[in-house]
Amino acid sequence: MKRIAELFFLISACLFSSCSEDPQGQADDTGSVYGIVVDKDFGLPVPNVTVELYEGMPGAYGGLVGLSITGNDGSFSFTGISPYQTGHMLNASHAAYIPNSRHISITPGEEIQVSISISPK
Repeated sequence: MKRIAELFFLISACLFSSCSEDPQGQADDTGSVYGIVVDKDFGLPVPNVTVELYEGMPGAYGGLVGLSITGNDGSFSFTGISPYQTGHMLNASHAAYIPNSRHISITPGEEIQVSISISPK
């Protein structure tokens, strides 16, 4: 009977310890980017800006990873972004403004906060 109790305890301990881990035994390997687009002259948030996230660096863009339109508060966000060897490019564009880009590096498990300023045409 004592042996059965020990076996039950051992099996229970194994089950409970594996339930709290990631099913694949790995940490999240993606990152997030969030931020705001502001008017360069006045520092105010700019709504309805198209923000594109690409793999790569200036002059060597890879594929489009995400697209976001800023809200009334100028905010945008991208989640679940996999790190890329040469980083990522954020491009902000709006019909009434000159487009602007920022090169960023995403680290697994990290949230990056970015501010992009754009100048009126």
